[in-house]
Amino acid sequence: MLSELKSVKPDLFSKISDGTHLCYFYEKREDLIDILIPYFKEGLEENFYCMWITPKELSRSEALKSLNDSIPNFQTYLQRNQIKIIPYNEWYLKDKTLNLDKVLEEWIKNLNQALEDRYNGLRVSGDLGWLGEEEFKRFVDYEIQVNSIIGNYRMSALCTYPVEKFNKFQILDIANSHQYVLTKTDNDYKIIENLSRKRREQQEIILQSNLEKIQKMEIIGILTSGIAHDLSQFLTIIQGYADLSLKEMEKKGHIFEYINKIHDSANDASDLIKQIKDFSTISKPDKKIININKVIEKKIDLLQILIPKYIKFKTYFHPDIWNIFVDPGKFEQIFLNLITNAKDAIQDSGEIIIRTENSVIKEQFQVNNFNVSPGNYVKLIIEDNGEGMEKKIIERIFEPFFTTKEPGQGTGLGLPMTYNIVKEYRGWIDVFSEPDKGTKFSIYLPAHFSD
Repeated sequence: MLSELKSVKPDLFSKISDGTHLCYFYEKREDLIDILIPYFKEGLEENFYCMWITPKELSRSEALKSLNDSIPNFQTYLQRNQIKIIPYNEWYLKDKTLNLDKVLEEWIKNLNQALEDRYNGLRVSGDLGWLGEEEFKRFVDYEIQVNSIIGNYRMSALCTYPVEKFNKFQILDIANSHQYVLTKTDNDYKIIENLSRKRREQQEIILQSNLEKIQKMEIIGILTSGIAHDLSQFLTIIQGYADLSLKEMEKKGHIFEYINKIHDSANDASDLIKQIKDFSTISKPDKKIININKVIEKKIDLLQILIPKYIKFKTYFHPDIWNIFVDPGKFEQIFLNLITNAKDAIQDSGEIIIRTENSVIKEQFQVNNFNVSPGNYVKLIIEDNGEGMEKKIIERIFEPFFTTKEPGQGTGLGLPMTYNIVKEYRGWIDVFSEPDKGTKFSIYLPAHFSD
């Protein structure tokens, strides 16, 4: 079995994220096992709870043996019940009837239990070789339903179909009901995106109520990226001539002061352009497992400089805070953006409170254009007793370049950048504010559990 495993690219499933729905058409039982071993191996190693719904032709003991022979430390995963193997008739045909609503409920139930047990999500595979003509249409409709909602959950699903049992029209229906199709050619495997699905998704986005805001942010991102590039070139020339002028003239007099101010202003403009580029450019994240308490503690000295003496700040760290899996630099950016925002909201004297908490979300809901999935989250709270905001202001705070600050006091990019980063990591933001009473930002990022 180890030799078979080598024929599959080792990183084939490394980029599978939560909310992925694939189908795979296989010819032989060996092909099925060949693809599912790396699928479950990667899931187990990344601390996902795994479920394999096996075909009639593969017994539970044979499935266990194939995994045990090929996955290092498989017995450890098995002993702690991190993987469950269930025959198809005990899952899909429980009570000898096909109840697809019940099947979907059971997937969600197992996901919620996995999250409560501190797994990072659910990785499943179900074989559909048992489907007959009567059940096929219903099951394709079920697959379409799964396709439309799986993005809201911390799970991935690989549906396997023996190719000989389905005609070409059925195969096309199956492929169109999944996000991706996994194919094998000359002992090589590829994941192909379903373009028709992608087009349908784009059409659905157009119909969403928040389309104008999404389009506005996309357009601004494109425009600002190009403008920032051009301005950066002009500023480089201005800075260069200012540097030359300062070097060749006496360091005194009004002219020297004027040119020095030009030089300083050009540097300030360069910093602003860097922020614009950071907002409009998607960079490759360097994700690591971090403890936010430790990250924040390291920033305490910086806070002493950043926060004026008339503002007091307090910290309340959860002693057993869960880890998160993010780019440390981006988390620091979130933290400092919110601290700066809180500082600017306090005019004379006041306090900023920093809290960290663990949070378990048990139901799906939507807030501030975030689709919130059930699961374990690490919560960062930044609270101030400053001037607060009215509801109409809160509704716009994540728009690029929107700011209530005086000209020259803010770019209007801090909170939109925070919004984009949090959304990138499948987290969410809650905001509570009242005029003259203060503001509380709560940032939720998915908890990450590892061995």
